[in-house]
Order: sequence, then C-alpha cells, then structure tokens
Amino acid sequence: MNSPLAAVERHRPGVTTKSWLLLLLCSALTTVPLASAECECGYTLNYDAGKPVFFTDLLESNFEKMTAIGLRKNTDWRPQEYNASARNSRGPLGQMTDPRNVELVPSSDFEPRKPALKLGVDHLVVNGMVSGAEIVSARGDIMQGTFSASLKVSDVPGTCQAFFWYFNNTQEIDMEFLSKEFDNSNRSWPVNIVLHTRVTMRTGYNPNHWKVLLPYNPAEDYHVYRIDYLENRVEFYMDDIPLLQQLRNPRIAVPTAPGHLVLSHWSNGDDNWSGGPPLKDADMLVRWVKAYFNSSNPERHSDWHDRCGEFTHEKLCVIPSADLTRSKETGRGQDWFYTEHEGFANNQTYFGNAAPRQQQGWSTLQMIIMVVAWIWVIG
Repeated sequence: MNSPLAAVERHRPGVTTKSWLLLLLCSALTTVPLASAECECGYTLNYDAGKPVFFTDLLESNFEKMTAIGLRKNTDWRPQEYNASARNSRGPLGQMTDPRNVELVPSSDFEPRKPALKLGVDHLVVNGMVSGAEIVSARGDIMQGTFSASLKVSDVPGTCQAFFWYFNNTQEIDMEFLSKEFDNSNRSWPVNIVLHTRVTMRTGYNPNHWKVLLPYNPAEDYHVYRIDYLENRVEFYMDDIPLLQQLRNPRIAVPTAPGHLVLSHWSNGDDNWSGGPPLKDADMLVRWVKAYFNSSNPERHSDWHDRCGEFTHEKLCVIPSADLTRSKETGRGQDWFYTEHEGFANNQTYFGNAAPRQQQGWSTLQMIIMVVAWIWVIG
C-alpha cells in the first residue's frame, strides 16, 4: 500500500525543476526597478521651508579627484578653442583660448594648495592676441538652478576670471574678478556681478553691473561662489554669504532660455575691464563645480515623473552647503558629492554615468526573496 507521503514525494519538483523556477525568479526580480532610492524627486535649497525650491537634475565635477586621463575623457566639460580679433573682443588686443591652458595641477609641498583644474592666461602676446582658457558645460539645457564653484583666483594684475551662466549676449549671468582691482593695502577685493539682458542690447551691450566688495581676499584661498538663477530673481553668494539679490523688474529681465555653465580666464588689454596683458602667467584654480537645476529637455521631464512618482519632501536631498553650521546639521558640507555615493544620483546624466538608470543593484527586499528561494531549492 502506497503511503500518502510517498505520493507527495512523487509530486515534489526535482532539483532541476527548482533550478528552472529559481532562474525564472531571478529574471523577474532583475526587471523590477528599485522600490526606493535617495533623491528620487531632486535636490533642494531650502530644505526646511513649507514649499521647498528644488531642482531635478545635477552636474557635479570634483577636479580634486580627477586624473589627467579622466580630464581628457570627461564628457561634462568642453575646453574651448577659438580666436577673436581685437575688434571682435572689443579691446586693443585680440583674445584666444587654447585647450593646452586647461590642465590639472597636483598638490604641492611648497604651496598650500590641493589638486585642482588650472585655467591659465599666458603673459606673452602672440600675433596681437592674448592666450587664455575657457571650459563650457556640455549640457546646454540648464534652466533655473543653483550653480557653485570652488575657486582660487589669481592676483596677477591684468586678467578677467569669470564663472557664469550663458545663453547669448542678452541672457547671461556673470561673476567676474578683475585682478587689477585687488588692493591688499586697503583690503579691497571686489567681484563684478553682471547681468546681460535684452535691455542691454538696446543700450549698446552696456550691461547691468554691480561691484560688490568681498569679505575675504579671493586670491589667498579657495572660496565657494554661487549663483542662484530662480524663476523671479537672481542671487549671488560667497561661502553662502549673500552678496546681491536682483528681482525681476522692467530693467532686470531674468533669463527665460536654457543655457550652459562657463568658467573663463582671459585678457584683451582693455583698460576699462580686464586690463593687461599680465606681466607674468596667471592661473585661476578650480577645485570643483556643482550645479543643481531644472532641464529644458522634455525627456528629462519624463524621466523625473517616472522616478519620482508621487512627490513628497522626503524624496528630496539637501544641496550641500558651504556654511559650516548648516553643513553640520545636514552632515553634507561642500566636499559632499551625490555622484560619489551609490544610489544618490539615480537616473542622472553625468561623466561616468552617461546612460541614466532607474536602478543600481538589487533592493533589500529583492535580496531577501532570493535568499529564501535559494534555501527552498537546496532544502
């Protein structure tokens, strides 16, 4: 007489059958997107506000950790190469940019500096032109956002060092340092804040211009310079210290088009602006650049809706702060990069992650299911 147990044994799946079932389970699990990830809905400035200002996309470049080979392969930035005659550059000398003036410099035992990206201006005038350097972000879909750069500018008189957002000559937001204006004797270190608008075009490209004195010597050490390009205003900061705020008004037209980020170092001998050329080579050093922004690309809008789902404040990440008090509260200071931490930049497009992705590995739930299934197979 056959026992019920024997009947059950005859109908139990064999190891081969279990293996096939496990394979099917693995296949199904790998197609399931992660249930959750950090920063799904974006990155926020005012994390404690009722209606936080947040941005969906990011661009982070940490030049301190980049190699020379990595710089050449980097797809986030494009070193520029062009010539402009004296007439076109609106100065007594022409202006040229040379990719060879863009290079990584290592840390030095003889000078207290960290590895950085160098944008250099040559003191030699060649064929009536001064050789400088410029890099432009590959992404030109940058709309409203907050843009920061850790810079140590040169105090060699006769150059213009600039960090800015640019669409065209009527939509441009600049922070520019004219080294000829630095005066250590009376502790005067100005930054020139410039807004090019459609109004400036009608007045012969005479832009809205403010000269703001900085609390520190920008050539002695690195400082964080920040531009907030928002829907109805533009704000400027140094180390999170407010420098200037301009609200939208009949004379101030906040940009409405997408654009690029630019870092530039140049001279054309114009006594009314850059001065120079410099009497010796001048270097602007860049430790890093961070941008958190909204894209003008409809595909990026669709990606955001796919990954964010139902919006909640908990799905926002706080943008790293240059302010020591605030960075201690959040645990994320100016040396924090979301792209250097797994799961904090899902579905973002940046160097080293050119293809946006919905998932990075398996979730905890997926791993638990797999362990239980494996025990069932061998049990």
